[in-house]
Amino acid sequence: MTAVVRKRKVGLEEALEFQKKLNEESIVVTLGDKLPPNTDRVIALGGDGTALAVAKEYPNHPIMSVNYGHLGFLSALNKDDDPNGEFKTIERITLKNSFCDYLALNEIVIARGSIPRSVKMAVYIDDILLSKYSADGIIISTPTGSTAYNLSAHGPIISNDVDCIIITPICPHFNKNNSVVVGMNSVVRIKLLSNTKTFITIDGQITKSLNPGQEISISLSDKRIKFLYDKNYNFISRISEGYKK
Repeated sequence: MTAVVRKRKVGLEEALEFQKKLNEESIVVTLGDKLPPNTDRVIALGGDGTALAVAKEYPNHPIMSVNYGHLGFLSALNKDDDPNGEFKTIERITLKNSFCDYLALNEIVIARGSIPRSVKMAVYIDDILLSKYSADGIIISTPTGSTAYNLSAHGPIISNDVDCIIITPICPHFNKNNSVVVGMNSVVRIKLLSNTKTFITIDGQITKSLNPGQEISISLSDKRIKFLYDKNYNFISRISEGYKK
């Protein structure tokens, strides 16, 4: 059984039209609905935001993302493509943190709120001080998230077959704007040093406030999310498509 999952932005009529293309038993559900017990894969209709939300809601099912949005770095297909070809599985790492139970597929961001006041923080890697920053915040990203907020903050693009953690400051003072890439076994610890109102945001979808002086540890989790891609999928080709847009 294939579950075709839509968010409200993709209309029911569009979802049913996509379902007609499938050469297998399938059901259309709205994100948050319970899946049938015999579901063996999930097709997410939307953009990368939908793929992230589906991964959080149904983390134990292989996910095929179909792009109804702009570019869709996580997408296997565009909405007009044939969904019945041969697909390969790519596992994507996730990050855990010491503050809450939510896992990040893209990134964990620690940043200021709406008041334009810098956050002062110390960043440690394996208990060794990397640097003290005065910045709008900091992004701790997976390779999957390297093409998201990390890229907008001038962080590096990392291929999704590399297991690592990317640390990118957001608008830091005194030109401390270099990203740092560390190994998959590293632990990144962030200590807040100022009273600026600060928040932790996970994959742009879950936001919680932090207390002054709070410390948060971030590391690789044991959970990997399985995504399905066309057998000819190539990461560099997808990046190239992004540069052309």
